[in-house]
Formats: sequence, C-alpha cells, structure tokens
Amino acid sequence: NLGNHHHHHHHIGNNLGNHHHHNHHHVNGNGNGHHHDAQHHGSHDLIGTQSNCHSSSSHITSLQLINPQYNSLVCTGSSDGSVRIWRAYNGIDYGFNPQLVTAFHLMPELQPHRTGLGMILLWDQNQTRFYATSDQNDVRIIKVWDAQSESKVQDLPTCAEYGVSCLSSDGEHSIAAGFLDGSIRIYDTRLKKTDCRTFTFRKHSEKILALHMFKPGEKHINLVSGDSGGEVRFWDKRVPTSVKRVDVGQKMNVMSVHPNADVFACGLNSGQGIKIYNLDGTSRAGCVIKGQENNFFNSRHNPSVSCLAFHPLMTSLVAGYSDAVISIYSSRATP
Repeated sequence: NLGNHHHHHHHIGNNLGNHHHHNHHHVNGNGNGHHHDAQHHGSHDLIGTQSNCHSSSSHITSLQLINPQYNSLVCTGSSDGSVRIWRAYNGIDYGFNPQLVTAFHLMPELQPHRTGLGMILLWDQNQTRFYATSDQNDVRIIKVWDAQSESKVQDLPTCAEYGVSCLSSDGEHSIAAGFLDGSIRIYDTRLKKTDCRTFTFRKHSEKILALHMFKPGEKHINLVSGDSGGEVRFWDKRVPTSVKRVDVGQKMNVMSVHPNADVFACGLNSGQGIKIYNLDGTSRAGCVIKGQENNFFNSRHNPSVSCLAFHPLMTSLVAGYSDAVISIYSSRATP
C-alpha cells in the first residue's frame, strides 16, 4: 500500500493499489516542458513547481496520475524515453516536498531532438502496467512494462510502417494504437507471437489524435477515435467498418472522451474553441466553447486548444491553451 515508505527511492510496485478509476492527461511538449505544477483543488493557488530532472534536450510529453483517488503518484514521460514517478501533493500539506519514487529509461532508443512527441506513454490502472511507443516511424514496437515487478513484460510489434500517435487500453488484455497514417490496430497482449493484432481499421485518412477503448460490455461500442481532419468514428469489433461517423466540420488539435459520462470533447484548430458531443454522435445543445471565452487577458488572437482532459468522476473539463492559460469548465447537469 501507499505511504508507508520513508526512503527516497523505492519500488513502485509497493505503491500501487487496486484502484479502478483512471485519469490521463497528455501534455504536448513545446521544448519548455521541464516542470510540472500542482494546484490546490478548488482554488487557483499555485502550490509548487517541481523540476522533472530530465536532460535539457528533452521535454515532458506525458503527465499521468497513478492511484487518482488515494495517495496519488504523478508519472512523467519525457521525449528521451525516460519515465519518472513522483509522490504527489497530498491535498493538505502546503509544505509537501515532492519525492522521486522511481525512475527508469523505458525507451532509451528515442532521439529527443527529433520533431514530434517522442514517447507515447499510457498507464493502465487495472493491469498496473505501462505501455510505451513513439511517433517516430522507425520505432515499431509497443513496450509493455509491469509496475509491480519493475520490468519489461514484452515487446508488441506494431506491424505498421508509420509511428504511433496515441494509445488506449480496455483495462484487460486489449491495446488500441492510432497511427500517423490514420490506421488503427488492436492488439491482444496475451498472444506471444510476432503479430498480436486482432483488428485493423483503415477508415480514417489523417493522423489519429485520440482513442478511447471501453471495457468489454461496458458500452454499445468498443472504441471511439478522432483524427486531425475533424472526423470521429465509433467502432464495434464485431463489425469490420465503423458503426457511426461524425464530422466535426473543422480540423482538430485534440480530443478527449469522458471515461464515465457519455460525452466527448473536440478541441478545434486555429482558435475555434471546443465542441462537446454525446457518445451517440449528436451535438450537445449549447455546448460550444468559443476561443474568445478563454481570452481573459485581452489578447489580440484566439488561442488554440493544445490539450483536453475530463475529470474521471465529474462532468468537468480542463483545457490547456496555446497562450499558457488553463481553463476548467463544469456542467450543471448530471452525467
């Protein structure tokens, strides 16, 4: 269990509980992403800034929360393939000093100076595993890392010529990967062979921005995907083609699916704001957040959305903008 260790570096496996709520916040690195900040819930007070201690040539590309409900840990993934896990702010002690729990080089083969995100990192709370790959075209594996044993479990060949742009898990044995060419592949981690693919979907024509896999039997669909051209598709693994398609009408920068409420959000390109949709593909009436609504500082431009994340339990959405402003939006309606 968490919180019973007093030395600086110890095994993450001893810190993992069987908590089932998952919160994933992906950060698009811009070359200055060397720190992560913590804020007190319910206020706008910055309580601390912590250096991630990675090399000056790399930047943070992934920021995820482990054990989001109890004694949380903050996990950072960097463009050089390194992963660091910090004991998170406890919500009470303002003088809390973040402690490095563990660090490992999950993908040492990455070249941090190259363009793109670098490492794509996914934390699976149910399986207590990390999945890591890259949008670099010469990286053609998905590494599976077990947090309990702090060791690599397997390398899943992507069986693709393009780099991976996003990952998602169903919390059991299936992993979905979206690719730069718009294809989607689903892998079964139980298959110990050179090709673990169980499905390949090719209906998208542009880079996959986001994927969200649901647990088996949880929804009427298995997977939601969105691409940079503004096309969102819904998939049922029993059907070879998508069961529904939604055209957002504009190019997208980012997309996020709520893990419990049946809604998803699309961050539009060129400062055009955010659109909210129901999971059946219908637009939620009045749920369009214009870019200028975020413009608290009277800037002459409309900032673009660079990252989106839903609260795992509440109908709240946080958006990060290109002008370094973070906005939190809440719905008065219940999920």
